[in-house]
Amino acid sequence: MFLKKSLALCVPLIMSFAAVSSAVAQPAQTPATLVAQGSDSSASTTTTTTTTTSSSSSDDASGSDQDLDSTTAESLMRNRPYGATPEEAFTKARETELKTFEAFTTGSGTSFGSRALKAVCTPLVAMESIPLKLNDQKVEGNDATLSYAAQKPDVDLQITAHLKKNDKGWRLFRREMRGTKTGDSAKEMVSAFTTQLPGETSMLSLAMVLLVIAGITSTVGSIWLIINAFRKHWAWGLGSLFFPIVQLVFVFANWPLAKKPFLVILGSLVLFCGGCAIPGYYMASSSAEMTTLMEQLNKLNISE
Repeated sequence: MFLKKSLALCVPLIMSFAAVSSAVAQPAQTPATLVAQGSDSSASTTTTTTTTTSSSSSDDASGSDQDLDSTTAESLMRNRPYGATPEEAFTKARETELKTFEAFTTGSGTSFGSRALKAVCTPLVAMESIPLKLNDQKVEGNDATLSYAAQKPDVDLQITAHLKKNDKGWRLFRREMRGTKTGDSAKEMVSAFTTQLPGETSMLSLAMVLLVIAGITSTVGSIWLIINAFRKHWAWGLGSLFFPIVQLVFVFANWPLAKKPFLVILGSLVLFCGGCAIPGYYMASSSAEMTTLMEQLNKLNISE
């Protein structure tokens, strides 16, 4: 059950990133960047409050605003809309993201990628639709920090938005999110994926099991082969231990002694290929529809 839930959470997010990564470099593809951000929201932590459903992993990995030069900051913000004020820029970015998630949820695609995106983005649409109120605003030169909270007191959601300004206006730079609502949304994504794609969930769980077994089997076979090499001669053992190519030479030179561990290693390669083939099949079968979906998102022409 743990494997299923883990896969159900990771796979659709990976699919989302894979589907939109080709679009990140073009200004008309704001949706792609924001979808990629959604995958890391629950992992974000800040010194104040936290953001809506998205926190870009690239932003988090880069550190604080002060640690980034203007060129890097502009690169991270290039696909987000400008605003005359920090609050306007944040509102526009949130509306853009909502339109993106809605486009994924209303798609008519039947491939794994389309259905996975629909399952994952449905809870995100609900998250982005939560009305917010501005609690605090701090502006220092070309940097601004906005703190939001859900308007309804029974919704535990706080957002911190970091924005930067250039000659065109304000743009959202980084967001973080905190509150029980973030965890609830993650659970909803897992539930939606496993419910709407039960067959794929089972197959992807099988793929993970195959990969784990392949790793264990390969390790056992390699250790067994090295032990047999030491039994033959200490030189063979040391060579096999430090130089994997020597293991192959040992197999051909001492087949009767190396046959069983070699067959175990060979079996692990078969399991590994099988484990990789399952997600590879789903990715390949979704490529055509993902390309079409990206073209539809480009036509939204949300970016300025």
